[in-house]
Amino acid sequence: MDLRMLGQQIKQARKEEGLTQEELAKKVSTTKSVISEIERGKRNIGFDTLSKIAEALKRTIAEPLLLKKDNSSQ
Repeated sequence: MDLRMLGQQIKQARKEEGLTQEELAKKVSTTKSVISEIERGKRNIGFDTLSKIAEALKRTIAEPLLLKKDNSSQ
């Protein structure tokens, strides 16, 4: 997954939770500008930060590439 796609997903989840960038930043102990950069795909983030963001947004971290392929539909 590229950074821009990840950022878009974070932004969508943040909006679904009714949070501003500043509110999310406070929940994950960072700044609004860092959240903005993440959402625009301009900043690489580590697993720790991603984990904090996911928790704040009431989400889990999943990598679609690692899920078992369902061959029943073929």
